[in-house]
Amino acid sequence: MKKIYLFLLLAICVLGANAQVTITSADMPVPGLLPRFTLPDSVSAIGIDYITTGANASWDYSYLQPRFQRVDTFTTVPFQYQLSFTGATVARPLPVGGPGGGGPGGVTIDAGYEFFKNSSTKYERLGYGGTVSGSPFPLSLVNNPKDVVYNFPLNFNDKDTSVSTAILNITGFAYIEQHQTRINHADGWGTIVTPYKQFQALRVKTDITGYDSISYNGMNFAQPRNPSTNYKWLANGEKVPVMQINVVQFFGQENVQSITYRDTVRNVPYVGITPQYQQIAANVYPNPAQNKVEINWEAALGKNAVLEVWSTEGKCLMTQSLSNQQQTSLNVEGLQPGLYFVKLSGSNQVFTGSLSVVRD
Repeated sequence: MKKIYLFLLLAICVLGANAQVTITSADMPVPGLLPRFTLPDSVSAIGIDYITTGANASWDYSYLQPRFQRVDTFTTVPFQYQLSFTGATVARPLPVGGPGGGGPGGVTIDAGYEFFKNSSTKYERLGYGGTVSGSPFPLSLVNNPKDVVYNFPLNFNDKDTSVSTAILNITGFAYIEQHQTRINHADGWGTIVTPYKQFQALRVKTDITGYDSISYNGMNFAQPRNPSTNYKWLANGEKVPVMQINVVQFFGQENVQSITYRDTVRNVPYVGITPQYQQIAANVYPNPAQNKVEINWEAALGKNAVLEVWSTEGKCLMTQSLSNQQQTSLNVEGLQPGLYFVKLSGSNQVFTGSLSVVRD
């Protein structure tokens, strides 16, 4: 009898170790998360198998050799973007240059973020926000409808489609229109082994198509995106994919664009996100304002700091020099009722926020 119990116990342990994985909102990024990723040497990744999948699959990528590392950052939503991205729960700083490093249609982003909302039923990408070269104020490219990255709970064989659109139109300065279709298929579950460790994971295959229409600085772009496929392995408690393989189609042929996996510190070069300016927090009040505005910020900006007020058309209407201050007053009686942008800059730090001027 004891042998039977022991056999049943071992059987339960084996089955539990190979049980299907269910991904929920608890497995998504949170502010303060700093996951480290390794990008493998391209030679060791030649012929990598990303096709094999299914129930109780086994993916062995332990042979990959590290080449570079990077650390992603997830933060709280900066103050200046909270109104545009209502409900966002986490922000991820973007590489200088914009989404994917280059910005849509060649538009360069000096300092920007990608915003997400995590709820019990879905994980959504709300859009991008950032300071574009030539613009003194932050621009927000908000998805409406939202880009649904995952629906919860996410289980093996689940399929869904998300169609998202984002439009930004600032007369005389920039027009950006983005359309995207995301098709998810949780096409496998099982054991994945990387040079870091072994995980029980759910694999999600994501096909993405779309196009961008952009008018910026006198240039017009109509830029369809090459169809791409992301293969992501998600594990409980890891918050981000433990491994991801991105594939892009050129002339009907699939080409591996990037490979990353969660890792520990290794003696390899580091590549990371290096914003041109550090974003700081500030308060602008009262807002809306009629005559006078008080502004204070979290740290002195140095003796050559500047306060600027800009119109939505990109014109600088007011400039005030600051010297090692952390607060100031601003008379806005000369401004017409409407929306304006306030910019504080100095010592490689910057704050950008909105100001509404009203009259009785």
